Amino acid sequence: MTTNSQNQSMGQPPIAKNITDNGQILTWLDNPLTYLRKCYDQYGNIFRIGSEKNSVTVLAGLEANQLMSTESKELLSSNAFWSDTLSEMDCPHSFIGVDGDVHRYQRRLMAPMFCKASLKECVGEFGKTFRSILNHHCTQPKTLLSPFLRHTLSTQIGYALQGYAPSPEEVEALIDYQATVMNACSFKRISKRVLMSPEYLKTKQTVHDLADRIIHNEQSEHAKERYIDVLISKGVKNNPQWFTPGDIRNHAIIPFLAGIDTVTSALSFALRELLLRPDIRQELQQEVAQLNLYDPDLSVINDMSKVNLFTKEIMRLYPPAFAIYRVATNDFHFDGYQINKGETLVFFLTASHTDERYFSDPYEFKLDRFADPDLDSEAYAPFGKGPHTCIGAGLSNIILPLNLAIILRFANFEYEGDITNLAFDYTKPSLSIDPNFTLSFTPRATDQIV
Repeated sequence: MTTNSQNQSMGQPPIAKNITDNGQILTWLDNPLTYLRKCYDQYGNIFRIGSEKNSVTVLAGLEANQLMSTESKELLSSNAFWSDTLSEMDCPHSFIGVDGDVHRYQRRLMAPMFCKASLKECVGEFGKTFRSILNHHCTQPKTLLSPFLRHTLSTQIGYALQGYAPSPEEVEALIDYQATVMNACSFKRISKRVLMSPEYLKTKQTVHDLADRIIHNEQSEHAKERYIDVLISKGVKNNPQWFTPGDIRNHAIIPFLAGIDTVTSALSFALRELLLRPDIRQELQQEVAQLNLYDPDLSVINDMSKVNLFTKEIMRLYPPAFAIYRVATNDFHFDGYQINKGETLVFFLTASHTDERYFSDPYEFKLDRFADPDLDSEAYAPFGKGPHTCIGAGLSNIILPLNLAIILRFANFEYEGDITNLAFDYTKPSLSIDPNFTLSFTPRATDQIV
């Protein structure tokens, strides 16, 4: 990998040109993850993508991660990038796109609801829910994977945090709504005219109706304190200016938006990898066969040593949120170049995931890679860095290995065709797999689902 000299003159960073992969020309729009990885290998910690007249600067490597972790409050803004999205969603104070005191206060309210300690009492219900829905799909000839996983995850998350599980149709509306707004308002991948289309307006209304039902739904006597009730009772009471009706409506759906796409992506890539590697599949099946997955608790998840190693390696190679956008709020220097106030930046926070200085044979899948105590933990950033680190990381670290273990224990799964031909999907906020990825699930003969 090339590293730019600290003594280089303060001109513009190099613009990426002629980026190829196996002889094929790569573009930022068609395959952004591979494109960024190749650019990082060729240009180092800072480069521009686009044209000379219209480019965006990318900051990458551990230096970029350290900047995000230590100096982002003084130098970077999330709101400047996301403000149009928040305006369209009528939630100007949503924690995903605000900075400073507003963001810190909301995270303090939210974090206890998403941590492992809070969710440990839900693990048994998570397992029961997933087994029940998986059992149904084992009776179907074929299952379109992403909708199945999104529906299951929304049911699990709804139980744990909101006391309400959206229907499959509502889940798909949520995902479409988020992707459309972000792509039109912040990423600029599609025209804002789509926001006036009948299809979008219908989807938007479906999401608003869902949010209102969650807000006004009476809590089940068996459910824990709901996330939305905490936000209303504490947030609205103490800082009403940061919790408008639109903000509260957004908080009603945030738990689903924060967790569904990320875990669906990771589980999809996990199943793809297991289809490619039957030896690892068998090794993991042997481990989960010894665990109590009929009534799991947090200790069961902690005992899944190989499954947890496997999911970490999946998140290293296929990070759902591999890069994030920010806007510079001050002039500063990075790796020998000047960044100007007002400049839009892409932080490629997972560049180190395939940097051979931190991970040997970085493009090779190694089950035991994270068993190495000498690995640099700073080089692993699947949940981001800095103030906006993914708040759903604790939830993901429970549901991802648990759901994967249940599939391995209770079901066989097969794919018709060449699994290596499955494309990546970059139309959603998270890295995803081909939306047509279809599997056949059948009960494992030695362990019928109950």
